[in-house]
Amino acid sequence: MKDFKRKWESELEEFMPKLDKSIIDEPIPTKEAHPIKAKKNNKLRYMSFACSIAAAIVLCICVIPLLRIKDNQNLPLDNSSGSTLSSYAPPISDNGGYDGTQETVSGTIITVEINPRVMVLSDKNGIVTNIVATNSDADVILSSEGFLENVIGKRTSEALVLYVDCATKLGYIDADSTENTVKITFCETDSETEDLLEIKENLETHFKTKGIYAVVVDKKATLEEVCQINELEKSEKIDEVVDNFKNKSPLFAQRKLEKLNDEEIQAYYKETVMKGISSNIKGAIDEASAILKIADINRQLEELCYANYWVLKEIPIMDQAVQDLVNEIETELALLEKNYGRKIENGYQLYQLTAKFTNETLEKLLNNLENFDNAEHYKELYEALERDTGIFDSLDNIPTTKDEIMKEQEKALQQESNNRMEEHKESYEKERNEIDKDMYDSFVDEMKNKLDKENQKPSEEDGQYDQNNGGQKEEAEHPKK
Repeated sequence: MKDFKRKWESELEEFMPKLDKSIIDEPIPTKEAHPIKAKKNNKLRYMSFACSIAAAIVLCICVIPLLRIKDNQNLPLDNSSGSTLSSYAPPISDNGGYDGTQETVSGTIITVEINPRVMVLSDKNGIVTNIVATNSDADVILSSEGFLENVIGKRTSEALVLYVDCATKLGYIDADSTENTVKITFCETDSETEDLLEIKENLETHFKTKGIYAVVVDKKATLEEVCQINELEKSEKIDEVVDNFKNKSPLFAQRKLEKLNDEEIQAYYKETVMKGISSNIKGAIDEASAILKIADINRQLEELCYANYWVLKEIPIMDQAVQDLVNEIETELALLEKNYGRKIENGYQLYQLTAKFTNETLEKLLNNLENFDNAEHYKELYEALERDTGIFDSLDNIPTTKDEIMKEQEKALQQESNNRMEEHKESYEKERNEIDKDMYDSFVDEMKNKLDKENQKPSEEDGQYDQNNGGQKEEAEHPKK
């Protein structure tokens, strides 16, 4: 390539005339310099224009919701206009909290009524954050071992199934009855319709699977009505109701205890502790009565043939009357072992058990439960039955501080829960056939018709009569101001 270039330059010089030296030395004239204008780049111009449009859109997205929040600060709480209160944030005060000028719907309030009544509080994701007893019966369920730990943090629909299952274990839902009703009230501000349907369907599926005839009646109510149902002071804000229970015990009895003076606390403690002890004592009296019944039948045998049951059961019996008494004792002994875990092996053991009590003393002990003033007679019965007398310690040493009383109260409620679970164990564990859809739907229609007729009847004292508490309306709880 280089050789070709040298050859080309050599040939070019031969054809070009040579310039005179004066021409070569002559200066080259020039013009005044002008700035060179860059050629416009249409691509850059279009990109700049697009960025401007995008910036304007982003600005609109950020500013318009702020204007809507300002306009929505006076939205009505009843949500009658169709606006969704949960779609905007509450105003924030200087200290970082809510200034109370509007409601924040961060979750749901669901009231469940069987005979015990509870409020289930859930967050916006449908996770249970708290479950609160709003009458004294519900305390027994919430005091069931491990119940609260198992429910908190579950989805609302799952938590309610666990609640009604525990209520069945403790006999508040009668698994052998065909007239159980579970009432569920949703606060009107709850907007997640699918979740509410899921809750009802899950409960109905649970009852059908377990073979339990229980109808689930659901309704929506205003926040004011929810407060009335749960015997709370009227509130206009759902977050006020939720906040009222944030740092309080879920137990109705313990929240009530907070309002009492020292003298009232002592009396209330004795009353509530005695409630748990009374249930246990009644069980002991029932066991003693069953033993006395066996002793009475055995005495009849001895009068007829001069031998007790344990001798006669080993030999052939020719007399039908004797055989009937032997069969009756066998039945009663089987029930005694099944219900109380007690097995009587011989006549001497029966004699020892019945030596310290009679039907008259048992009746007297039962009648004195309402005016309980001396635990010694009950301790004698427990000692004769070889039962633990430790349940009476709480009456011998009454605690003096609220914390001590609350701990003792928890023990009493747990004891009552255990007693009820033992009492209804056979019914709960009984195998039942699953209820098919048609049969369950027919049962639901029948129950709803019955409930509609009952609701048409005028209630006593303009609806102030509370059947859940024996007609006595419990004191309303006042939310923290």
